[in-house]
Amino acid sequence: MVGKNLRFSIGELVYPNDQTSVFWPIIVGVIGGVLVVIIIVLLLIFCIISNKNERQYGKLQAQMEALESGVRNECKQG
Repeated sequence: MVGKNLRFSIGELVYPNDQTSVFWPIIVGVIGGVLVVIIIVLLLIFCIISNKNERQYGKLQAQMEALESGVRNECKQG
């Protein structure tokens, strides 16, 4: 019979002895998740501050227009 006594060695199965190699994917995932949460919080803070500044700019612009209108009216009367 052909191939009856053939043996192939495909290698040796080795398990890591130290347990730290098991935790690396978990550690990387947790750190990545924390970074994503920090980035989201920073973006929210930026949006809130930006909206606040836009509202404040609008109020200042309205005040300036009111002052200009007052000066214009005084110039017409004077």
